[in-house]
Parts: sequence; C-alpha cells; structure tokens
Amino acid sequence: MFKQFKTRLILPIAITILGCAEPPTQEVIVTRAALDGASKAEANIYADKSFQTAQDTLNAALKEIAQQEEKWFKNYDRAKSSLNTARELAQKASTDSETNKATIRKETLTTINKVEMALSELQTSLSNAPRGKGADEDLDRIGSIIEMISTTLTGAQNDLNAGHLKTAQEKAYVADKQMAQIHDTVTNALHKIENWKQKRRSYPRG
Repeated sequence: MFKQFKTRLILPIAITILGCAEPPTQEVIVTRAALDGASKAEANIYADKSFQTAQDTLNAALKEIAQQEEKWFKNYDRAKSSLNTARELAQKASTDSETNKATIRKETLTTINKVEMALSELQTSLSNAPRGKGADEDLDRIGSIIEMISTTLTGAQNDLNAGHLKTAQEKAYVADKQMAQIHDTVTNALHKIENWKQKRRSYPRG
C-alpha cells in the first residue's frame, strides 16, 4: 500500500520535472558569443568551412530547442550537446583563421619580394638595351608590362598592409604570373638585338 502511494507520489513529480525542463538559454548566449568571436577573427573568410560548420551546428541546436519547447515532456540534452560542439567548432575556426592568415601573409610577402627582385634585375638588364636595333616595339611592350607589374605589386603591398590578405595574395599571384609570361617577350627582344649586331659585324667596312 505504501509502495503504491510512493509510486503515485514520485510519478507526478518526475513528470513535472521533465515537463518544466529549462531551455539552455545561457549556453545559447555563450555559443553565439563564440561565433561572434570567430567572425571578428575573420574565420568566415580565412576558415570558412570550420566557421560554417559551427554556424550550422548552432542552427541545428536552436531548431532542436524550438521543437522541444512545443512538447509537454521537454528534453534539451541533444540541444546542449550541439551547443557544446558548436562552441568548440567556433573556437577551432578562430584558431584556424589566425593560422591561415599568418600563412597567407608570409607567402604573399615572399611572392612580392621575389617579383620585386626579378623586376629590378629585368629593369637593370634592359636599361642598357640599345634602341633602333629592330626590337623597339618589343622593348616598348616590355616597358608597359613592367609598369603594369609594378602597379600590381604596389596594390598587393597596400592590401597586405591594410589586412586585406586574400586580395593581396591574388594580386601578388597575378604579378608573379605576369613576370613569368614576360620572359618570352624579353627573349625575343634580345634575340632581335643580337641578330642586328651580327648583321652589323658582317657588313664590309669601307
């Protein structure tokens, strides 16, 4: 008799506890703060996959919370687990972003320095190239390309200084590619000049 009474007493209490489970409001606030921190670290740009996964996990947790709130017997365990995962992912995205930004900055600066050095050497070698030797058109084209590369490099450096790392990386890559493509034009110009010199040597002196 007492056992039945005890069971009848415990059951309503258990139902009340389950039915009145509180939503993980604080956990949502903390998780959103972690996503905001990742966004400030530009994880949405430099660690976009990790950041998007964290955002999707948070959204899934919020959806689960909304579904549980419509039920009589509420259970937020799954939502809490998703929120914890979302926070961890957001923190990882922040770390990955900082690591990736450092790598991009270093690689971009290396490319800029490499192209600047090659450009300087090219300008020096062409400064002594004689005019009127059959290669003037090629030399003019090379001069225009050199100016274009210099402008691209300046833009890359400015973007790097301003923290626009991906844009800087793209411009540095373009300058490096332009530098590689100019090789054939330079070779062709020098070949024409050398041919002109050989012809001059073959002229009889009178």
